[in-house]
Amino acid sequence: MSDPNPAGEPKPGPVVLFGSGETGPTGRLACERIFGRYRRPVRVIILETPSGFQPNSALVAGRIADFFRQRLQNFAPDVTVVPARRRDSELGTNNPGLLAPIRRADVIFLGPGSPTYAVKHLADTLAYRAIAARHRQGAALVLASAATIAFGAYALPVYGDL
Repeated sequence: MSDPNPAGEPKPGPVVLFGSGETGPTGRLACERIFGRYRRPVRVIILETPSGFQPNSALVAGRIADFFRQRLQNFAPDVTVVPARRRDSELGTNNPGLLAPIRRADVIFLGPGSPTYAVKHLADTLAYRAIAARHRQGAALVLASAATIAFGAYALPVYGDL
């Protein structure tokens, strides 16, 4: 029987799904296991897309970035927040310059907000393709709350048509 993954070919990274509690004690333990797979500093990307409709989306992403920096400091996380909030703007999910940090990520995090909005602004975009490509190359994909639903095969509208 031949090896389906010959030496030297990257394997897809792990996927972590949180319904909630990603910044709680159990979330920290799960992230420690994931971060432990990578060399320090662990390069973490946080995408704002799921909460991009909220005026405080930068604050939401900033709190998660602070969690990674403070609670997982043993891994020397190098955290970058990517403000890819919507598909049709300068801070968009189709802006290649804005999305460049994804190509170097060890961990890609998307979290709270609206699953409906996340699907609308990630489907068939450069951001989605970059996330998928980096995951296939070995980056962990950590999804919480709205992003967990948005990345499923089907997502029902939650907050109407955002």
